[in-house]
Amino acid sequence: MLLAIYFAFSYFTFLSPYILYSNEINPPLGAFELFITLECLPMAAPFIPLLALLWFADVPIVDDSIRFVIHRTRWVRRLIRQMAFMLMITLIFQLCLLLFCVLICPDTFLANGWSIPCRIKE
Repeated sequence: MLLAIYFAFSYFTFLSPYILYSNEINPPLGAFELFITLECLPMAAPFIPLLALLWFADVPIVDDSIRFVIHRTRWVRRLIRQMAFMLMITLIFQLCLLLFCVLICPDTFLANGWSIPCRIKE
């Protein structure tokens, strides 16, 4: 649910001006430009770690039997597993964000460079 709210907020706040500008002057945007724009805009970039922090808020699952689990699995293995879990969640989150940015703009192209709308907009 947080992801859907974030996608809607980022689309209407940060990405739609680029898409509308691209449609207005006609050349398409690059496939990864919206993703890079969303990751690098000074107003949009702080929302990504905040969303990740909200997503990671329930990572350490603590219940009554946690000290028995720690003793059985050793703290090093538990730490490695939690770090692997955090890394995988981060990768999945970034891939979802990339997929969202690629799918919302139907007129995209793959190229090694910036499109005309992003060069002019800067």
